Amino acid sequence: MIAISPEDSFLVIDEPIVHCSAMGWRNGYFDDLVLFDSAGLLWPAHASLRNPLSFFDRFRRAIPVDLDFGEPKTGAQAEAVTMLVTLIDEDDSDLYDQFVSRSELKDLFRRAPKPADLIAVARTLGADGVPSSEAETS
Repeated sequence: MIAISPEDSFLVIDEPIVHCSAMGWRNGYFDDLVLFDSAGLLWPAHASLRNPLSFFDRFRRAIPVDLDFGEPKTGAQAEAVTMLVTLIDEDDSDLYDQFVSRSELKDLFRRAPKPADLIAVARTLGADGVPSSEAETS
């Protein structure tokens, strides 16, 4: 699954998010969080802290968080791609330049034929190149 925070970043996850950092919470990572799964569904998420933030939470690495999900959008791969491409365009760090250029990575996102392929490209930041199912159909 790809966890996409439209104003912040994306992260490929294999298990549900159950913790966050105090900084991530305060910076709004969870404000508009959506999850894109391998079935092509885009799940809006609402996060809540299990306990109110305390002074000492700023020193903790992991704060327990609960996610509730709304109704998923079906066939949402194009929307997920748009969000990912926008995040790459708006990020001024060099994170996305590790394995391929930004334009190549965005192209790989756009060309991913299946949701699982899009997730694979996001997981490797394009290091693996063209998703395997596209190579088989080309």
